[in-house]
Amino acid sequence: MHPMPVLEKSYLWNPAEAAATRILMMTCWKENGMADGEHLFFTHDALKNVTSIFDERQTRRARYEYAPFGALITAQGDMAQDNRFRFSCEFMDDELGLVYYNYRHLNPLDGRWISRDPIAENGGENLYGFVSNSPYVYNDYQGLWLSRRYRRLTRRPLSTYKFILTVKEKEISLTIKEKLLEVIVEANVDTDSGEMGKTQAYHYCTGLDSKETHQEARDNYIAMLLAESKKFDKKISKEKVSSDECKEALEILGHLNHMWQDYYAHKVELDENKKSVVGKIQGSPDDPQMFPVSFGSMGFKGGHGGFWRIINPFSRVEPGDRADDVDIRRQQAKEYTKTHSDLFLKSWFKKCKCHFYRKEINKHGGNCQ
Repeated sequence: MHPMPVLEKSYLWNPAEAAATRILMMTCWKENGMADGEHLFFTHDALKNVTSIFDERQTRRARYEYAPFGALITAQGDMAQDNRFRFSCEFMDDELGLVYYNYRHLNPLDGRWISRDPIAENGGENLYGFVSNSPYVYNDYQGLWLSRRYRRLTRRPLSTYKFILTVKEKEISLTIKEKLLEVIVEANVDTDSGEMGKTQAYHYCTGLDSKETHQEARDNYIAMLLAESKKFDKKISKEKVSSDECKEALEILGHLNHMWQDYYAHKVELDENKKSVVGKIQGSPDDPQMFPVSFGSMGFKGGHGGFWRIINPFSRVEPGDRADDVDIRRQQAKEYTKTHSDLFLKSWFKKCKCHFYRKEINKHGGNCQ
């Protein structure tokens, strides 16, 4: 017979994060969760690595120092080994000597993943590289390289995009350059930060803190899509457009990509009493037919999913990731991204082509000055 599971520890993760990744407290239980043991509190550095653990009497129970890729240099205190969440607040498997990042394991001694990138070269040429070998600049809380989902949903449909141009009655095609695609991809990811990250209209969410209704949130989302589209048009509407303005227009397209993709990530069938039922996919960003999921800044409020990681640190927090039709949602997100980006990229190319494709166009007899 298998032994009955016993509740020994529970964890509180930072509820202020949309996808909670920073551990705040650990409770050690007695009598299988029936009686409190002790509460331990965590401190972190700027890269969310756990640096110390204190008890309720403000006594330091653990202190950590790390090598650049997570290998322990110092582990002092009676709770230093008992706590498993250390480097990057991820789970350390001491038996394997590896850090578990939800999708892959990291070897902290050499700073490499032990398995290939699940999306192959779409995430970069180095299939085993960890945060571009820059752990002091970036973090990767799932083993999927920052906001990998958005990168994938943008790169896959647009990496083979071709601009079509007629030169001297001959049609030529020019594949989108990597540096241009990267502008769109990075702007997509950046939509989750700063003021845009706090503005629920960018994410098809109902802002509980602002006491939005679902209908108001849906209307605000549609209005924001229109506003961003107008910003794009304004950037390239002048007779002469600078290269910087062309790049800024692509950044706006990246924001739109994020908004379109978030419809598929955040639309739910039912959202009542701060809880959501994800349900089957309906509608599209330009015809939203499902509820925008509720979201509160403290994570405990709403059906988006910050609370899910507090219950289970390895859970998928996006409603779309929890949906039964998750694969259909992702496929539709990619198709929508490709179809609707095409409309913007055609307009962009008319005004910006000579800034970025002068050599190629002139080679075919064009007249880019």
